[in-house]
Amino acid sequence: MDRSKNHFDKVEKYNRWYEADGYIGQWWLDQTDRFPVILVVTLTTRRKEKIMEKIAKENTNGLEFKVMLLSEIKGGRYDNNWFLCEGQ
Repeated sequence: MDRSKNHFDKVEKYNRWYEADGYIGQWWLDQTDRFPVILVVTLTTRRKEKIMEKIAKENTNGLEFKVMLLSEIKGGRYDNNWFLCEGQ
C-alpha cells in the first residue's frame, strides 16, 4: 500500500532485486513460470498517475506493475486474478 506521503522507490527496488537474481530460491518460484506481477495500491488518482510515470521511466527490466486505487479494489469484484471495477 502506497500511502502517498513517502518517496515511491518500488520500481527501482524491484528492478534491482530482479537484476541481482534476489528472487532465486524464493518459495513461490516453483509455482510460476515468470516473475510475478507487482501490485501497487495507492489512495489518490494524482498519486497513481505519478507512480505510473515513474514505472514508465524507471522500469528497465520490463517488470509488470499493476497500479490500482484502493477505492477500485473496494468497489470491484475479483476475476481472473485481478479486481475488475466498474468502467473496466
